[in-house]
Amino acid sequence: QMKAADGMKTGFVCNSGFNLVATATIDGRRLGAVIFGASSGKHRADLAEMLLVDAFGRSDPPQRQPLSGIANMALGGIVPADLTTTICRQKAPVQLVSSKELQGWGISFGTYDTAVKADMALRGRLLSASAAGLSGPAGVIRMPGKAGFAAVVWKLAEPQSLTACASYRQEQSPCDVLTPETFAQIAALTPEPPPKPKAQSVQGSDSGKTKKKKKNTKKKP
Repeated sequence: QMKAADGMKTGFVCNSGFNLVATATIDGRRLGAVIFGASSGKHRADLAEMLLVDAFGRSDPPQRQPLSGIANMALGGIVPADLTTTICRQKAPVQLVSSKELQGWGISFGTYDTAVKADMALRGRLLSASAAGLSGPAGVIRMPGKAGFAAVVWKLAEPQSLTACASYRQEQSPCDVLTPETFAQIAALTPEPPPKPKAQSVQGSDSGKTKKKKKNTKKKP
């Protein structure tokens, strides 16, 4: 929709919405725009065009700060927003893991009053440098009774779980080591989560199949 545009890469997942990287060139000057979290394909294209048109209308700053002069944020310092409930309204924001799947040693990043909060904590901790050595699956489980929801990683070896928790604690992040016996106790006291809903076509998805209309075949008399 922008004549000067000469490059584009789109992306979409329910968690982050409609994303776009676009470039345009005018009079030998090439600029780029990056869009994250747009609500639709048209929305991201309109935002990119607005940014590019605005940028081309400005003169170059006299001095530009080099990338090396911009400090990196600590990994896990900010947890990306989850747009699932906005972009894919029919998809559950957090799919609970059955406690029967928990095996081996594991670690917990705390217990929270909602599954959404537990999932946010889990995603933040997995962005940390301390998660580099974690090889097991991760997810949110319902704790027994009214104890809330826990963010856990399981199928770890004992040394791996001990080392990971020690590293997280150095970052001032909550972390508890969970033994196979603890997992067995949780599984025995916790009811199974509701079954996963059948796959449906959600907003922004290309998975929807169109039903073929049946042809009306009339028998000749």
